[in-house]
Amino acid sequence: MPSRQIQQLLAGRERLREQHAAGASGVSVVRALSDLTDETVEEIWLRQGPPAGYALVAVGGYGRRELSPFSDIDLIVLHPKPQKVAPAWKAFSYEMWDSGLELGHGVYSPKESLRLAAERFDVEASYYDARLIAGDEALFAEWKEKARGRKGFLDRLREATEVRRAQCADVGADLEPNLKEGRGGLRDLSSLGWIGGDDALKEQADLLHRVRNQLHWMTGRRTDRLAMQLQREAADVIEVPQGHWLSPEDELLRRLYAAGRKIGRALDRSLGTISRSPTVEAFVEAFKRAPAWTPSTRTAFFDLLLSLAGQAEAFFTIPEEVLLTAIPEWERIHCLPQRNVYHRYAVDIHSVEVTAMAAGFAHSEDELLRSVAVDSESDRNLLLLAALFHDIGKGGPEHAARGEGLARSAVSRMGIEPRDVEEVAWLVRNHLLLSETATRRDIGDESVLVDLADQLQNVNRLRLLFLLSVADGVATGPAAWSKWKSTLVVRLFTSLYHLIEQGELVGASVSQRAHEHLDALRIGLSNFSNEVVESHLSAMPRAWLISQPVDALVRQSELMLTTEPDERVHVSAFPESQHGTWEVVVIAKDRPGLVSKVSGALALHGLNVVGAQIFTREDGLALEVFRVEEVGAEAHRFEHVAEDAAKALKGQLSLDVRIAEKRRDYARKASKGKQAPPKVVIDNRASDFYTVIEAHATDRIGLLYELTKTLSDLSLDIHLAKVETQAHDVVDVLYVRDLDGQKVVDPAHLREIERTLVHRLSQS
Repeated sequence: MPSRQIQQLLAGRERLREQHAAGASGVSVVRALSDLTDETVEEIWLRQGPPAGYALVAVGGYGRRELSPFSDIDLIVLHPKPQKVAPAWKAFSYEMWDSGLELGHGVYSPKESLRLAAERFDVEASYYDARLIAGDEALFAEWKEKARGRKGFLDRLREATEVRRAQCADVGADLEPNLKEGRGGLRDLSSLGWIGGDDALKEQADLLHRVRNQLHWMTGRRTDRLAMQLQREAADVIEVPQGHWLSPEDELLRRLYAAGRKIGRALDRSLGTISRSPTVEAFVEAFKRAPAWTPSTRTAFFDLLLSLAGQAEAFFTIPEEVLLTAIPEWERIHCLPQRNVYHRYAVDIHSVEVTAMAAGFAHSEDELLRSVAVDSESDRNLLLLAALFHDIGKGGPEHAARGEGLARSAVSRMGIEPRDVEEVAWLVRNHLLLSETATRRDIGDESVLVDLADQLQNVNRLRLLFLLSVADGVATGPAAWSKWKSTLVVRLFTSLYHLIEQGELVGASVSQRAHEHLDALRIGLSNFSNEVVESHLSAMPRAWLISQPVDALVRQSELMLTTEPDERVHVSAFPESQHGTWEVVVIAKDRPGLVSKVSGALALHGLNVVGAQIFTREDGLALEVFRVEEVGAEAHRFEHVAEDAAKALKGQLSLDVRIAEKRRDYARKASKGKQAPPKVVIDNRASDFYTVIEAHATDRIGLLYELTKTLSDLSLDIHLAKVETQAHDVVDVLYVRDLDGQKVVDPAHLREIERTLVHRLSQS
């Protein structure tokens, strides 16, 4: 049974939990918890009868009187002869541990403890917060003076801060911030305390402690990372007005971001690691002289934006009162979180990083980007404004449409020419146009290119939109901007550039490309007889000829010409190093469910499909070309894909059961983020020959299999699948026709397709 002292401590902790739930401040709770622990620790320690000449010392967070509910109780015992105090410490430790309290501890001579501090900065830093709990005051005072007297502490702190921050999620920006170790977190506050600079941050400190206390009590353990699945309950610590435009969890993140940035920048200034750049100084001075937009203010602002290349952080040294007076629209996205996993950072930080990326394109190592940027030099300021405001409408649905109006308002206030204002507004509204078209539409379809060319109107706008698309994608990160997506966007850009610049009919250029590919294929297939080659080429659909590079067409043709049309499923895989993907070529006799069975087999082996094209030769031999992400794939894995697909087609393997099992195993490990309900959009205008189905859903294992199986059950023939995966969010786009080879036009049939797909996607 716990001792009287432990029972009192546990009862006191429970009272503090009730006070926390009733709204007690974060700082008051950690102070009270520390004081309560002091009483218990001292009583239990003295009961062990320690020898004279010791000092029982609280260090670290406990030393600072910042003990959270499940923090370690960090104590050291100092004694000239540590072995003499060891028995008392052993008995003390057992009693504490038996009560479920975690100790961080050590028994040292003063000399040993100082040697350890000289070897490890984390130990040295913990001594800066040391407090005497019991024992020899003179011993403690002499030891603490030496512990805090080593030269070079500021340099060591600066280095340790940089390393720590690089490893932990930023409190001022990240979707799942680390409240203790991240930039702007409690460790930054401690560092400020060591060098004397945290007096003005009491409100920020209180918020961080209150949220951290909530996390500890919610989880029943030491928890510093505010994971997405914890954020709704954690938001109970703040008051959000009824009908507030942000959800409680988003408002919590927004307040944490603001606090984290203030703390982080305060430490940066104290450590001398950040200073306001000359371009920021020039803009701020210009705006303060005349707090309105003038020609000199505009010039200073564009100089500032251009200077962000390689130093995006400089933007955030603009005083908030100046920035929000100059651009009041910015307040909406200031510290605004983005609640999806592929956007890791707040909207305003992402927007500035996109601007910094765009500012540096003229010096890019990528030849195409550099060339396009140089050609767009006269419109550079428009690009920078579009980049800065491209997400200004975030914080609700249809952010691009809302952003158009906000960007128009902000840019007009700057005194920009009306024509240029409209150009920036157009770019903001359409900043997703190229990337979404590339990943969701058949960019070999003439009608897609013609429609886009009509919207773009001229190559200047196309160049700016291309640069903005790349900057947005790259700044978002590899989860949203894979090598394959980059390739698709570049391919779309070059096709549109040729069409608009040359003014040629798309059909003519496509026809020319088909003839060029035919000539190259005849050369590439010269090992086969002319009769065999011509029979094969004449039986393949024209869409196949223009769908891929010649080397891929040759490779696929060789496989088709050497494959027996039996009941087997033949799978070959080829790494595409320049795209970061594998090309998976499947050849088999065409039969119902072939696409879904292969998709299911790929999912079963952990291969994430990013695109698929399906072609059938006139003799019934099917060619399916899948592209899967490079996830440590090895060629032998694809042999098992062929085996499982063949078994599934024969009814010897239940993909439904196997994928459900795999999904259950994965679900135990997966982070539970916010999941939007599935949505299905059917479009008969996007293609002249196919009905286009867009399925928006939360990513899960076997999603493409579910979709293709459902469409097969509905007697629809799949021609093309495009998969856009952005972490937990997926848009699968499928081009389909009915079994007569026609678009689906019957309204009742279209409604049934939509209803069935939504139902299927909602089941998991």
